[in-house]
Amino acid sequence: MIIELMQKINTAAKSFNDYSLPLVNPTTLTIVHTEEDVMKRSRNDWKPLFDLIPEIEQTTVFGENLPIIELEDGSFQFPLWINGELISRFTGLAQDICVIHFDWTQWKAGPEMYNDLEFDFDTVDVLTKCKLISAMLRAERFSDGVLAAAFEDGTMLRILKSLEKQVK
Repeated sequence: MIIELMQKINTAAKSFNDYSLPLVNPTTLTIVHTEEDVMKRSRNDWKPLFDLIPEIEQTTVFGENLPIIELEDGSFQFPLWINGELISRFTGLAQDICVIHFDWTQWKAGPEMYNDLEFDFDTVDVLTKCKLISAMLRAERFSDGVLAAAFEDGTMLRILKSLEKQVK
C-alpha cells in the first residue's frame, strides 16, 4: 500500500512538472534527487558530509564480516557484512545530499573510475562524483561490503576530499 502511494505521488509530481515535490523511490522509501537538486546545494548543505572526513581518516575498521554459520535447523547463513556506525551515518547523509537517480547498472565509466585506485577524482565534476556515490550505495543493496571496501581502500575518502575542494 505504501509503495502504491509513493508511485501515485511520483506520477502526480511528474505530470505537473512540479520539481518542488521530491520523487520517492517506492522500494527504499528514500527521496530521489535530480542532478539539478544536487547542483543547487550550497557548501553549507554539504558540510555534514564533509565533517565526516577527519573521522574517516582516523578509522581503520568500517564494519564486521560475519562468517558462514550453520543454524539450528541445519541450514546455513551465508557470509554477511555489517557496516559500522560511520558508514551508516555516511549513508544517511549521502542520501539526503548527493544521491541522484540514474541508470547506474549501464554506466560504463563508473566502474573504471572506481576500480582504478590511482584515479584522480579532481578530474571529474561534482555530478560524476555524486553518481559514483549513488552507484556504490545502490550496489551495496545487492552486494554486502561494497561501501566498506570503498572506505577501507580510501576511494570514498578521495571522492569526499575532491568534492570538498570543488563544491562552492
